[in-house]
Amino acid sequence: MTDGGEAPGRHPVGLRWLDLSTPGEIRQAILAVGADPAGLRWMAPRGRILPIRMTGLSPYAANLLKQEMLSFGGDCAVHARACLFRVSHTDALLLGTEEQLRRLVDKLAFQPPTLRALGPRLDALLRTLARPRPKAFEFMGRSLPLEGQVRICGILNLTPDSFSDGGRFRDVESAVSAALDLVGDGADWVDVGGESTRPGHRPVSADEEADRVLPVIRRLRERSDIPISIDTSKAAVADAALSEGADIVNDVWGTRADPGMADICARHGAGVVLMHNRGTAAGTSRPQAEPTERETALEFMDSVLRQLEESVAHCLAAGIPETRLVVDPGIGFGISPDQSLALLRHLRELDALGRPVMIGPSRKSFIGAVLGKPVDQRVMGTAAAVACGIQNGADFVRVHDVAPMRDIVRLAEAIRGAGHDGT
Repeated sequence: MTDGGEAPGRHPVGLRWLDLSTPGEIRQAILAVGADPAGLRWMAPRGRILPIRMTGLSPYAANLLKQEMLSFGGDCAVHARACLFRVSHTDALLLGTEEQLRRLVDKLAFQPPTLRALGPRLDALLRTLARPRPKAFEFMGRSLPLEGQVRICGILNLTPDSFSDGGRFRDVESAVSAALDLVGDGADWVDVGGESTRPGHRPVSADEEADRVLPVIRRLRERSDIPISIDTSKAAVADAALSEGADIVNDVWGTRADPGMADICARHGAGVVLMHNRGTAAGTSRPQAEPTERETALEFMDSVLRQLEESVAHCLAAGIPETRLVVDPGIGFGISPDQSLALLRHLRELDALGRPVMIGPSRKSFIGAVLGKPVDQRVMGTAAAVACGIQNGADFVRVHDVAPMRDIVRLAEAIRGAGHDGT
């Protein structure tokens, strides 16, 4: 060997950074150097840092967490004045491997009550992040396999005032024909909606909404076994639609607008798409938090996850198995264009919920804000958002233009799965 550690007659030692974003890629990189596979048990967990954000800690708790993480070889970022106890509270960022964080869980069991209560929550989060991605979405005794495949949800709007395609269908047969066209273009399920959710939309009664959607769902079910979702936040409409042949409830309010929604879905055995939403509930004057540029991306994602966690917990309490739940970050719903972009950029953080993820960027206003394009010229912008969302972990994409999106989806999922085992 030379003094520099290079083998004689060989090229200089190579040096490169590896983007190892999954456990499977980490294992492959370790084995590629000829390492003993028996060593994977110890080496693989050290190849991935898991930054865990905590909020609202006392300076005492934050300092204790920092001391413990340092003792394990990790670290914990806290407010600069927390060590002097000159702030009332602080956020914290745990920086460690899964192994180091699990050691922290063990140590928290012997700490004061506030910190001791964090132990089980951190343990649950680590277990969720360590689980393989969901293999299927279940509903009504059926399922859509997800392993290695992104599913396409085609949009069928039966509203006269939808932001993109309102008023297209004058009768049941033309709507059903359009739905079957979506299926022929490659849709894995069809989402039927009878009330617009665009900004400033006119709320409609449950009866009016049902009159729009039920005949179409009934006829579509007669002609196809394609999974059908009803896009509604009203329990009465969901109940009727599920009775007529729908399989899934796509609720833009995450079952929180109507107290009976989760029970209806549980009773029917329906799948449920739970969406984050900062808009105004249909038929009410109840506004959510307004978009604000003062809110950082970290704070925004904190609030998105909190709301979705509440929706998931509500459904589980109603008896809906987690295998029947999908989460949707709510692109464009009561948020700014920058926040919609942030959702796509940080979509992988929804893995902490342990459920499949749907995105619905199709023709949305954030695309218009970036590209300066009207609604009818946003197909390419939608394609870019779909590809980015899939790269960041989306399992379902909800789109108007199924045919052009089909190739985008297939290529994006191939890129996401290239070079690793998908775990």
